[in-house]
This record gives sequence, C-alpha cells and structure tokens, in this order.
Amino acid sequence: MRRNKRLLVIGAGVLLIVALIILGLIFFIFKDSGTSNDHSARSRTTVPITTSKIVNIKGAPVTQPPAALPPVASVHGTIATDPEKAAEIAEKEAEIALANWEAIIDRLYEQDEEINIKRDAPIIKAAFAKLSKEVQEEEIHYALNLLSDEQFPVLYPILFDKTQSEDVLEAIFDDALNRPEEIKNPLMQTLRKDRKHPMYFESARILDAMGMDEDETAKVKTEADDK
Repeated sequence: MRRNKRLLVIGAGVLLIVALIILGLIFFIFKDSGTSNDHSARSRTTVPITTSKIVNIKGAPVTQPPAALPPVASVHGTIATDPEKAAEIAEKEAEIALANWEAIIDRLYEQDEEINIKRDAPIIKAAFAKLSKEVQEEEIHYALNLLSDEQFPVLYPILFDKTQSEDVLEAIFDDALNRPEEIKNPLMQTLRKDRKHPMYFESARILDAMGMDEDETAKVKTEADDK
C-alpha cells in the first residue's frame, strides 16, 4: 500500500516538471516572436508616394539625377531637345544667312547711288560672320566678282580680321592685287604694318620689290583721295 502511494507521488512530480518545461518553452517562443515583430515594425520607414524627391531610409533627400541634356537653342529662340530637330533648325538658319548675304551683295551691285563704306562695311562683315565656314570662301568670291573698285573697301573689315580663315584672307588679298594701284598699294602698306597678319609677308615682299617705302605709299593714297 505504501509502495503504491510513493509511486503516485513520484508520477505526479514528474508530470508537474514536464508541464512546467512545456509552459516555459511556450513562453519563450511567444516572447521571441513578439520582439521580432516589434523590431520589424519599428525599422520600416513609410515613404509618401506623392513626394517630389527621392528619400533614403533615414529620410534624408537625395539629389535627383538630370533628366536630360540641356536643350539646343537656335539664334531665333527656338528650343529643340531632339538632335534631328536641332540639325534642321541649324540648316534652315544657314540657308537664311546665305540668302541674306547674297541679297546684300546684289543690292550693292545694283545700286546707283554712291557707296557709303562706313555704313555698309559693318553690315557686310556681320552678314559674312553668320555664314557657315563651309561656304565662306565660295561666298567671298561671289562678292569679289560683283563688287566694283569703289565698293571693294567694304571687304576691308573682313580682310583685317586675322581670325578669318587664311583662304578667305588670301582670296581678298589676291583680288586686291588686280585692282588699281590706289587701292592695292595703300592696302598692302597697311598689311605690312601688322607682322601677325597672314598677308604680311606677301605684302612686304611685293612692296619691297616695288621699292615703295611708307612715304611713297602715303603719297599714292593722297593722290587717290584728291581724285
């Protein structure tokens, strides 16, 4: 009888220990799960969908990358972001510049009144500057073929501009050599004073071969002015 009671007590103790172990495991499992969920909830940052800036995980703004290259603007103010459209605009402007240049030269060729060098020379130079580099040499020949000796000096601002292409400068200079002495001699004398001008050496060579010094050149110019 005593033996049976002892066995019952031992069995009850074992069951109690097992129950405590099970309860302990359940407690730790639920505690760990709750901590993990709380950490996840606190670590998430909600980013508003309507924000205008890119926001990083800490809420600091991040610089937006440029959406595209700057647009290409024409001289007339037209904006073209498409390279093909920009090329079309440039081509159209080149055509307008060419037509304007030839219209000015034609007007000088056809006019009857006396030419005004001070008035017309800056207009000629400005129109020439708008021409594309590819056509400038051809168009300077267009002008040289039409301009008279009296009109020829309107090209001096182009000739004296050392930034022009050497082909353009040489074309004007070579044409001047076929003009009257009252035009070409003073012109060469002026060019001989500028050692950095591409036409300096040729001007100096010709003037030296003619034996013409500065005084003689000035005399020729004075006589031309008196006429």
